[in-house]
Amino acid sequence: MECTNRVNFINFLRGVNQRHDFDYMIEPVVEQLKVAKQYNVPVTFLLQYDALIDEGFINVIKSEDTKLVEVGGWFEVPQQLVEAAGLKWRGREGFTWDWYNEVGFLVGYTQDERKLLIDTYFAKFKEIFGYYPVVVGSWHIDGFSMNYMAEKYGVIGSCMCREQIGTDGYTMWGGHRSIYYPNKNNMYAPAKDKKNQMNLVAFKMLGECPIYCYDHPYLATVGGGHKNLRDVMTMEPASKLHGGNEGYIKNYYNNTLNPLNSKFAYTQIGQENGFSWNLYNVSVGSPIQVREARKLMDEGKMVVEKFSETAKWFRDNFDTTPASVYAAEEDYYESGRKSYWVYNKELRANVYVQNELFWIRDIYLYDDNYRERYIENPCTTHSCAFDNLPVVDGYVWSDEFTRAGLYPVVEKNGRKRAVKLKKTEVNQEDGVLSFKAETEYGEIEINVSDKITLKAPENVMWQFRYAMPENEFVEDGMGHGEGVCEWDNNIVKWDKKAISYIHNGFKYKFGAQKGKISKNSVRGRIAFLSDKGELVLSRI
Repeated sequence: MECTNRVNFINFLRGVNQRHDFDYMIEPVVEQLKVAKQYNVPVTFLLQYDALIDEGFINVIKSEDTKLVEVGGWFEVPQQLVEAAGLKWRGREGFTWDWYNEVGFLVGYTQDERKLLIDTYFAKFKEIFGYYPVVVGSWHIDGFSMNYMAEKYGVIGSCMCREQIGTDGYTMWGGHRSIYYPNKNNMYAPAKDKKNQMNLVAFKMLGECPIYCYDHPYLATVGGGHKNLRDVMTMEPASKLHGGNEGYIKNYYNNTLNPLNSKFAYTQIGQENGFSWNLYNVSVGSPIQVREARKLMDEGKMVVEKFSETAKWFRDNFDTTPASVYAAEEDYYESGRKSYWVYNKELRANVYVQNELFWIRDIYLYDDNYRERYIENPCTTHSCAFDNLPVVDGYVWSDEFTRAGLYPVVEKNGRKRAVKLKKTEVNQEDGVLSFKAETEYGEIEINVSDKITLKAPENVMWQFRYAMPENEFVEDGMGHGEGVCEWDNNIVKWDKKAISYIHNGFKYKFGAQKGKISKNSVRGRIAFLSDKGELVLSRI
């Protein structure tokens, strides 16, 4: 049986800029090459334009065996690319690389300007290497640009930032976790209809922790979580506590290999060259990540390959985005937490366990008609956002009094109390999750496919708890959480069957195909009642 767990060793390279000189920026490249050779694993380097035109970088990379080393494009937009395309540089004075979104990314330019920038990059790349790159990446590439690269230049894979809110001014929220065919109208969603599907595959970078990455700032602040949860919860080796920590790395890989994970599991390892090899933790973390991946590869549990090889493998095996489950049952901090993510073309959802409690922590809908903010018009602000349609958001809609989510509850002494579990049985088949909990009130079952089916004793209801003021627990960064206000007041009203939402001007409904909403529901506490013990929720 073919191993379907994929790992890509990807490092993206910026050139010399106002922050760092050549020696600082080239050292991680040289050292990552040594690691790749030591463990005989392929490595992909994605070059920003300022690195692409620097002979110092090119001489190092072109001297290596192409069987080991792959080269692609990194699409942040430095001054050198803008001026080579015949455009005026709008960055801050003295900055050749400016990370503000209206300057340093393709979203900051008109469609015609984006095409100019892309054409200029691809022409220079072919001049140097003799071919066009087939893989690209950036913290974000808008759908127009991504589709243009696929159609004109044959790009087959594009990688982007992990989920986050506000960090460095980039909000990426409500998306697919790993590999999917993006929607032409919104690269952050898998296409539902094949006619709306781009002819390339999108990947998530940085290996986000499926248990903690979602809401670790909330947990570290008021949620009673470990103090180390203030640190980034990804596989970035620059983090001493997590991605650069041997115990965490092994824990992450163990969760990736959970037999509940269907179809495939994907992880990107590696680090940008802006983090010094020795001043940060990269010299410790990166070799451990590659060593452990190589070990699992030798055991037949993982495939470590070039970025383009994984993109080709996915395209060869899936015509459209398949439904998938990602289960994490090993809690690195041993605090009784488990997380079960479901992704398909209709929605994503997360069933979450914390000791005796369990609930649905997250539901986002995908819609081919929900368009990115920057398809037609450029971003004009320092911050930007890519997202989908929130139904339940256990992070942004939480505050110090309310942990947002959809909870099984019973009414006791005039109050609704969360049901406690005794043990669980979890299965999946073809990307459909079956979560069964034995509780003090009997068996409760959560089934997640393109809809959510909830079965429970008739005295159990399902309470949707939320709080929607601006969330003070968002990850701090240069953007300081800008853009999170679009998650305020998303719920417009509800009736006996459905909740009406609006997000970024887009209207939609989610509610009960079977069952109903209690007439006693109030804002912040909406109760769903079953029909003879069964409640079926979906897009209405």
